Amino acid sequence: MIQQPIPFKVTVFLRAELANKIRIDHGKDSTNIGNNDHRRIDIDLSYNGQVKIPFLKVSGFKADPTSHLKIEKFEINGYPVRDFHSLLSFDMKDNAYVEQTKIQGTDMIDFNGSLNIEPKIKDRLIWFPYSYSTNRKDMVYLNSILNCQSEYGCYNEGNCLHDPPYKLFDLEGCRSETPYDFVTLGCSFTFGTGVKKSMSWPSLLAENGKDVLNLGIPGVGNDGILLNAKQLKKRKIKFRKMIILLPCDVRRLFRVKKHGLFFGLQFATAGVPKFRQGEFNIFFQKEEYDKIMKAKHREMILKNNPKRDDRIIKRLISFLESNGIDFYISSWSSDTYATLKRHTQEKNLLPMFNEEQDQAKGKDENHPAEHIHKKWVNSIWDRVNSGK
Repeated sequence: MIQQPIPFKVTVFLRAELANKIRIDHGKDSTNIGNNDHRRIDIDLSYNGQVKIPFLKVSGFKADPTSHLKIEKFEINGYPVRDFHSLLSFDMKDNAYVEQTKIQGTDMIDFNGSLNIEPKIKDRLIWFPYSYSTNRKDMVYLNSILNCQSEYGCYNEGNCLHDPPYKLFDLEGCRSETPYDFVTLGCSFTFGTGVKKSMSWPSLLAENGKDVLNLGIPGVGNDGILLNAKQLKKRKIKFRKMIILLPCDVRRLFRVKKHGLFFGLQFATAGVPKFRQGEFNIFFQKEEYDKIMKAKHREMILKNNPKRDDRIIKRLISFLESNGIDFYISSWSSDTYATLKRHTQEKNLLPMFNEEQDQAKGKDENHPAEHIHKKWVNSIWDRVNSGK
C-alpha cells in the first residue's frame, strides 16, 4: 500500500547514569552526554519497508555494569508513544568481554551499538485510526474498531482489548467463496456500538441461520455509505441482499491526501476525533493532524446543507436500482427516513428503526439498547427473508 518513503520525526528523552562520557551519533549530528545529564534528541527518519531503522549510534561505554542511558520518553511525530520499548531493538557492537548480540524490546542502553526501530511491528508503525489507500475512491472504514475483544461493540478504545491491536482494514479479507446472505451498511447503530455484539441487529439476523457481513462504521455519513456500496459492487464481493440503515444528515467524509495516500476522515457532530492516548502515526505531525481535524470538523458544521444528503440518498437509491442490487433500506433518523420515503420504492423501504423513540440505552449510555435491535429485526425479518 505504501509506495513512497514516509518521512517522520523521532524524539528521544534520555537520562544518564554514567562513569564516563558517552557519544551519541544521530543522523549527521552527534551529542556527548555525561553523568546525570538529561537530553532531548530529535531525529528525522523515513520508512520505506526496511527490516529495521537505526537511529542512534552509541559509543564510549566501558565494561561497567553501573553505567547506562535510560530512555524516559519516546515520541513519534510529537505523539508520546505508549509501550515504546516494544518498538525498539539494540544491536550491540564493539563491547569488551561480552557477546555482541541483539537486545529486543528495551528502554535501557548499557552497551555500545545501534538503537533501532523495528518495522517488523509493521502494523503498529503504519497504523492509522481511519482507513487509507492509494485509490481516492477506495472503501472507507475505521481501523480503530478492528479486533475488539470486548463483549460489547467497541465504544471506548482505551478500555477495550484489541488483539492483535493494530489491524488495517482490508476488504479482500471479507471475500467469501459463497455469497453472504446479507451485507449490512450503516453507522454505529449497525456496527453495534455499546450493545452486546450478539444482540446488534446484524448479529440477530445471523442468529436466524444467515451469513452476514456487517460493515457498519461508527460515525460514517451517507456519503461514506454510498462510496462503500459502490466498492462492494466494484470489488465483486458476493452477497444476496444488502440492508442499509442510514444515519442523520450532519456527517461527512473528507479525503486528505499525503505521501501519495488518501486518508478517509469521517466526521459527525459529537466533536473533533482524537488519537487514542499513547498511539501515534508516522504520516502527520501531531500539530498538523490536530489542525486538519479541527478545520474539517468546522467545515462540516458551517457548510452543513440538508440538500446535500438528499442528493446523496437519491444517488444511492439510483445506484442500487440501476445495478440490480437486491436491497432494503431504512434509517433511525426521522429526517433521513422522510427523505427515503420520497426516493425509495415501497418494496425496498423497511420500517424506521426505533420509530417509537424508546429511550432505553446500551452499556455506553448513548446508543439504543439491545431489545430495540431485537424489536426491529422482528419487524423486518419476514420481508428481508422472503424478498417481499
